[in-house]
Amino acid sequence: MFAAFDRNLDLATLRYFALESLDYCHRPEEETEVLSAIDYELKKNLQQEGVISIEEIGLFNCERQKIIATKITNDLEKSDRVCHTVRSGYLFNDRLIRPQEAIVYLFCPPENEEVV
Repeated sequence: MFAAFDRNLDLATLRYFALESLDYCHRPEEETEVLSAIDYELKKNLQQEGVISIEEIGLFNCERQKIIATKITNDLEKSDRVCHTVRSGYLFNDRLIRPQEAIVYLFCPPENEEVV
């Protein structure tokens, strides 16, 4: 029970720090630094709770990824592979809670070539 209370306190402290810090930022670079620090702390806290980020590359996996868009390629080796992650996915205790949203390559041969 106390461990959960401590984690909630950490997140509340992090939120307070974020809001206070952004009030004192005078340049966009300072805001970026603050937001990067917040992102790091949130990821660390989530990992401690068993939440793992999914940003897989390689062959598209329909069980863990969702296609948001496709990008045409004339390279057959790239076909059905993740080109870019739009939004990370998450696993919690090895269960999918949100699929990775990705742009996936789609093979389309040049018009003057035939695929064998």
